[in-house]
Amino acid sequence: MVKREVHKIIYRKQFAIVFMIFFVAAILDFLITCKNYYGVEISWIRSAYKCGILTNDIGLFTCQFFSTLFPLMVCVGVSDIFCTEDKMGITNFIYARTTPHKNITSKAIAVILVSFLMTFIPLIINFILTLTAFPLQGHYCSNASYLTLTSPDEGRIFGYLEMFYPYCNCIVYILIRCTVGTTLALFSFSLSLLKCFHKYAILFSGMIYYLCYSCIVGLPLFSNTPINTDIFAINSYGSGWMIFIFIVFTWMISFVMIMAGRKKETY
Repeated sequence: MVKREVHKIIYRKQFAIVFMIFFVAAILDFLITCKNYYGVEISWIRSAYKCGILTNDIGLFTCQFFSTLFPLMVCVGVSDIFCTEDKMGITNFIYARTTPHKNITSKAIAVILVSFLMTFIPLIINFILTLTAFPLQGHYCSNASYLTLTSPDEGRIFGYLEMFYPYCNCIVYILIRCTVGTTLALFSFSLSLLKCFHKYAILFSGMIYYLCYSCIVGLPLFSNTPINTDIFAINSYGSGWMIFIFIVFTWMISFVMIMAGRKKETY
């Protein structure tokens, strides 16, 4: 059943549009970065790990699709699969062939898989392209002599990893971004099971949830504390535990809503 639900999602227009936007953004970011460094002496080109779409500090608009707009995009791509079928009136026909428990569980697993891959594929392609086009150890990099004169900033998330293993740091943040996207998509999907909200409210729920989190951790009460952590920033000041807590807490809420949705559909 999971395979069938995955096919349902990937053959929808919403998924195709969002995936294409992500893919084009990843390729376009790489091309614009190449253009900015075209004709520059090799000694002044930054290392590949500083030229990816997540770590690039040039300020390109393409990175907004994986940060500011990311919670909305990932939810629009996959989260309304149950809501759409319910509005079309085909849920009862599905229950004639399987149980609500299996149907909802299969859809939840499909949302997790597709949302993760929808984000991972463009990001890893962008990462591979930067590795092939830019020097592994370029200008302003953590070379051997530089590392002997400095130490990691303990206030930055994964500061040690960023300084000594920058490419592993990129991979870690790609996986974090994919996991956060999956978390928000699952939250939005779980909300649709309650049948209490309009379809567009469900699609915007991931963005609203993230904005609520940002407002809470951004309160003056939490300024200059590890709680004030931006989950979309790269190696920012804060605590990696806050990212972990955000993910686990959201999965717990989603699990409760899924259980409530199963019970509601059963009766």
